[in-house]
Amino acid sequence: MSTIPNGPGADAGTIEAEQHGPSAPATERLAEKAHRTIDGAAATAAEAERELRRGASEAAERVRHSEEQLADAVDRNIGKVRDYIENNPVQSAGIAFVAGMVLSSLLRR
Repeated sequence: MSTIPNGPGADAGTIEAEQHGPSAPATERLAEKAHRTIDGAAATAAEAERELRRGASEAAERVRHSEEQLADAVDRNIGKVRDYIENNPVQSAGIAFVAGMVLSSLLRR
């Protein structure tokens, strides 16, 4: 007469061992390899994130520096224009009038 594993006489430990079986060495190696792969991918992703953040920070700093240089150049040029207008008011008015006429004719078309 054979014994049914989950019959009335079976104990819980036997049932557990028969359902899941002892850990197979191949399964353990595969699981360990998967863990190492995931850990390696996480480390690589973390390094990539650090590099992206560093690059973004450097780019932002370059943009700020360029913005400051542009603002200085605009200020210098506005100062030159203001000086020219103060020293040559009639000529400046004539230039402004001609520029207005040209712009007006271009916008009508």
